[in-house]
Amino acid sequence: MASNAPKDLGQPLVLENFMPIEQPVDINSAALCVVCYVVPEQTKRCGRCKDIMYCSNNGQTPNWAEHKMICKSFPKSTSPDLHHRHALYCAPAESRPSFVWLQYGDDGKPIDIVKCFANTP
Repeated sequence: MASNAPKDLGQPLVLENFMPIEQPVDINSAALCVVCYVVPEQTKRCGRCKDIMYCSNNGQTPNWAEHKMICKSFPKSTSPDLHHRHALYCAPAESRPSFVWLQYGDDGKPIDIVKCFANTP
């Protein structure tokens, strides 16, 4: 039976949605499988959030244990601009991670990550 009690993840974490892909990425870039990072020949999307792409059920099935924690809460919003990326914030007192938008500079490094840790000693 799954517990909704907060899980101790240690320090707050931010998991960024980086994948080894060729730059530049734009609205016309092909979606990649979240398991093997290639363009799927036959696309299979998550049936719930419709955002995550898989090559096959062979990748989707083992990935479900991780993906189900965030799938339902995945925001249907678009990035404020090209310098923002989705990231997961895993707060120590929360039972599930939440989505945040991180702003990145031209060098590819986050410039507002401190906002995610504002209450961290």
